[in-house]
Amino acid sequence: MGTISRVPTFRPSRIQAFVLFIGLLAVLALILSWRLGELTPSAWGLATFALVGALFEISSVQLREGEARGHVGFVGDLAGAVLFGGFWGGLLAAIATLVSNSAKRNQPIKVLFNAFQRCLSVAAAVLVYFALGARLPPAFLVAPVSAPFELVVQELLAFFAAACVYFLINSLAVSGAIALTTGRQFRQVWKANTLWILGYDIAASTFSLGVAWVYLKFADSPGIERLGFLAVFLPIIAVRHIYGRLNTVQGLYAELDHAYANLELALREQLAMMVKSIEARDPYTSGHSRRVSAISRAIAIDVGFDEHLVEEVENAALLHDVGKIHAEFAPLLS
Repeated sequence: MGTISRVPTFRPSRIQAFVLFIGLLAVLALILSWRLGELTPSAWGLATFALVGALFEISSVQLREGEARGHVGFVGDLAGAVLFGGFWGGLLAAIATLVSNSAKRNQPIKVLFNAFQRCLSVAAAVLVYFALGARLPPAFLVAPVSAPFELVVQELLAFFAAACVYFLINSLAVSGAIALTTGRQFRQVWKANTLWILGYDIAASTFSLGVAWVYLKFADSPGIERLGFLAVFLPIIAVRHIYGRLNTVQGLYAELDHAYANLELALREQLAMMVKSIEARDPYTSGHSRRVSAISRAIAIDVGFDEHLVEEVENAALLHDVGKIHAEFAPLLS
């Protein structure tokens, strides 16, 4: 999951309008969630999840494209959603974002955007959950042994559908804000920051169910036993570690791609120098190698070769007169 970490001074009116639009959608989603008649959580639950959400927001990593950061805050957001519903879950996500972003002294527009988009993501996800006929909290969390199998399957499918909606809205909103503030193409930003990690995010959302189950187990415990909920941070630390490693691996792949592109460019320059050497030996056929290369490329594309093979054909055609470089054979070839 991502949030904006810095807003450059690029097209301020457009980004402000975009933030306002996300805010209006968030308010609408909260109103719809409130009309469902959700129960108000306890003060302990509100305080606990607000703290957990703020800690998740702080434990962020830099995303690949744009001024954005990714974190495992979705674990707390989705756990709060299945426990308290869209209205309170969305408010908790917004409060956690406001607290953590304000503590880091981020720009006001960035703070508002992150709060709005997380609130919208949670509320919309719960609306989809209810639309699929599921109820909160899920029966398999309240009574995992006695819950009917059909109900468990229905609620699990509804949960993963809601998780998909959560990540979709979050990624679209963040990528849209990055595209507006940096001038990059939306598709490029979304692909770089979301596509490679989306499957992991959806799979990792199951930890939210573990968080919710642990909370329900200790919520009604007397005294200090309530602090047993802190055990929930153990799997979350594991998720955070994996998330960071995946981001590191993806960064290494990006560096390899960049190095390969530089190597390919250097090879192209070497080929160009060899062609010039050939033409220096035989000025009469100047430009002949480049023309043969262009025609060969067109034929290879028309035949239906893949891109890699087309490049090989193009390079081979470019060097078909490479023997002219040799001082002994050049006169004969001329």
